[in-house]
Amino acid sequence: MVEVQLYVYDLSQGIARNMSVALTGSHFDAIYHTSVVLFGTEYYFGNGIQQTSPPGSTHHGNPIEIIKMGETQIDQGTFQEYLESLQTIYTPESYDLLSKNCNNFSDDVCQFLVDKKIPSHITNLPSDFLKTPFGQMIAPQLGPMFRPITQAASVPPPTSRPSKMVQIVRDVSDLGRHIANAPYGCSVLFFTSASCPPCRAIQPTFERLASELGNSCAFLKISVDQAQDCGRKYNIRATPTFISLLKGAIVC
Repeated sequence: MVEVQLYVYDLSQGIARNMSVALTGSHFDAIYHTSVVLFGTEYYFGNGIQQTSPPGSTHHGNPIEIIKMGETQIDQGTFQEYLESLQTIYTPESYDLLSKNCNNFSDDVCQFLVDKKIPSHITNLPSDFLKTPFGQMIAPQLGPMFRPITQAASVPPPTSRPSKMVQIVRDVSDLGRHIANAPYGCSVLFFTSASCPPCRAIQPTFERLASELGNSCAFLKISVDQAQDCGRKYNIRATPTFISLLKGAIVC
């Protein structure tokens, strides 16, 4: 008997947990990536069916959770034959972040090995996300956005990527210009103030989110101490406050 484990990763590196309510109106613990571990090897779907050894040494970093799925009587040779049969199904070209991803692969493999599905909160994440206005708004950009992560080689080459800086809003007219020029009409407003410790705590996460999604959405920081007219426009009564806009209309 061989133990089968499910390695669970967070592609957002904590951003989903910290920012999902503000952006979508719903809480998401993570953007899940999973792989199946047995025979001392980690198997996952991204740039086709990939494998690496030792487990936990992929470019996804450290798993946030390791789930024991059970034990299998299937030998390594039979398992390799099964993986070969999936090669024409799980091709690099067929990968889709929302409909055919690593979690679908892990689910199929676990059902083959131990006759058990992976947790539903992982496989249901895409449909749950797409039920939110923000999810529907950025769905077309999600695949290209995460492709360098989800379909990277097992050992990715070093890359440098300039950060997308958060834009500072000075007044309500400045805010209007940023909203009008926002990519895809999408804007996220972060209202803050000098006397707000939580604002300072969440600032690095907001900047990181802007770096990841800056090509798809404008990330605007607004100090209600300085841009008081912006605070009045959106009736801001406390900080931090987040507002998501699509073509100027509030979605959450």
